[in-house]
Amino acid sequence: MSAGCATAGSLSSPSCAPTSSALSGSSATDVTLANDALLVQLVRGALGEDVRTRDLPRPNISSCGFVVTLHGRVGTPKERYAIKEVVRRLPDVRGVVNRIKIVPPL
Repeated sequence: MSAGCATAGSLSSPSCAPTSSALSGSSATDVTLANDALLVQLVRGALGEDVRTRDLPRPNISSCGFVVTLHGRVGTPKERYAIKEVVRRLPDVRGVVNRIKIVPPL
């Protein structure tokens, strides 16, 4: 990921850490960083509030350029689809990369 990306875990993770130009006050990069970080928080909140997804395992969430990437595991295709749809319908989401795996319960 490039500068300005955000994850649900931490902005200091190596894959999403801002470059020195972002830290030196590049306004366009700073705005993208703040918006991607905010978008990750909005995604987390929406998944926790939606009746279709609130009881599902929380995916790992990252956003870069308003494209949200989801990683994790669910038990059914219906659950995977529900998570994607909740995220896709949020304002400012340009796309969703759904890397959630379906792992049926034993």
